[in-house]
Amino acid sequence: MDGHKTAVTHGSRQIMQVRFKLDAYNPAEFYGALGLLELLSQQDDGITSHFESDGATGANSTFVLHSDKDIPLPDLRAIKVTAKGFSDSLIAPVLIEATSTS
Repeated sequence: MDGHKTAVTHGSRQIMQVRFKLDAYNPAEFYGALGLLELLSQQDDGITSHFESDGATGANSTFVLHSDKDIPLPDLRAIKVTAKGFSDSLIAPVLIEATSTS
């Protein structure tokens, strides 16, 4: 997913908007977008989102997040993800570790 954050004017107020290009029919990208929404909604209960699509395939979709507040985008590369040992590696649980910078 490739994205960018901008401030947009909506009526008389300014809102933050984050847009991510993705393939909405790719389960990893679809659920990744929803996971990002879940993480951000824990910091801002007023955040909303929707999908936009340029065609019927969903390959050229955009996931859009809106908020009245600044949308914090942590450096996701700093999050350590470790697969735990399990008999089936496709469904192995993972350990996610991150440190807060605030």
